[in-house]
Amino acid sequence: MTSKFQEIMKDKKAIVFDFDGTLIDSLNAWKNVDIAFFTKRNLHYDEHGYFNAIMGMNLQSCAEYTIKTYNLNETPEQIMAEWNASYEQLFCREITFYPKAKDFLNYLKQNKIPFGIATAGPRKIFDLFFSNHSELKDDITFVSCDDVNTNKPDPTVYFECMKRMGFSPDECVVFEDSVTGLQGAVNTGSRVVCALTDQKKREEKIKLAHHYFEDYSELI
Repeated sequence: MTSKFQEIMKDKKAIVFDFDGTLIDSLNAWKNVDIAFFTKRNLHYDEHGYFNAIMGMNLQSCAEYTIKTYNLNETPEQIMAEWNASYEQLFCREITFYPKAKDFLNYLKQNKIPFGIATAGPRKIFDLFFSNHSELKDDITFVSCDDVNTNKPDPTVYFECMKRMGFSPDECVVFEDSVTGLQGAVNTGSRVVCALTDQKKREEKIKLAHHYFEDYSELI
């Protein structure tokens, strides 16, 4: 255990992770799905504006936002079905952990530090991704924004994950990568750690967090 991780975990018992962009390198894949979606419909869209707008939303909310913003004559169910078909291959075959992130989860498992995932993404992508990492799957308490009918930065998804693990917010550390996610983590009252996997809005992210790191090797 590094001195940085000792400081992060001082007086704490469990960790709640975001998923996309925090543990797994999936954000470019999501963007590619968006590009394909809008290209198919011959629609111009502001990639960064759209991505920032839907950050922290569950899939249903993303679909509803997309329909309203781009005046689409489609149902949320139709759009979600298309997205799900695209994600299935990505999460099974192409998306990977960030370097040393899996080693870090194994380290937590070996040292009996409970951990969970609180994400805006659906359960399906968790199941697809961890079908290739089954040795870890049963150790993870997973909660989606779908389960609590809210979006980040509302802290409910984190609270539910902590509750299912059996810990209070003041016993937990939350790892997040995005401004929206970090705001939600701050709203829990827990200790907040920023995973600087993306350098955009670096200073804003650092200010929101109690601690930050750029590579999981700093923690093990």
